Amino acid sequence: MSGYTPAKKAAARAQRKSNVSRVIARGMAKARRATARSGIPSVPARVIPDPAVPDLPGGEPPAAHAYIAREHLRKDIGSQVRVLDLTAPDTPHGAPAPSRDAEGKAMPYVADCATHHQRKYFGAYATACRAAKASHQWCPGCKSELARHHKLHSKASAQASPRR
Repeated sequence: MSGYTPAKKAAARAQRKSNVSRVIARGMAKARRATARSGIPSVPARVIPDPAVPDLPGGEPPAAHAYIAREHLRKDIGSQVRVLDLTAPDTPHGAPAPSRDAEGKAMPYVADCATHHQRKYFGAYATACRAAKASHQWCPGCKSELARHHKLHSKASAQASPRR
């Protein structure tokens, strides 16, 4: 009979609580709450003025954005998907131009599967980031790799645990 016993539950709980990334995140959140409660204003991000960046009336430069806005590595299948901002100032020469959808709305973001050379255009950054994580829904190469990956794991797990 398999299942979670009280000992297994306690071991899993201890392992979760000692996870390094979880401990670091908990410490950072605690520090943020303490700073917010104390009323101390946060330190401004820009301390030294940059002569190349013109000052705006508000005192802060516009948020800089890069051509490669985000990269996502699909660990399960090993494909690399990037979110590209086609309106960024550092867009390379020869990059695809922003597209328009059927209604004429601008689509300045691209989810680009660098492994399988597939692209899909999006109007919002958040939508493109979600699509990068779910590349198996729009990239045929990722879809076939994921199907092959699951078949391999299903076959391996079936061989590892014999039926009684």
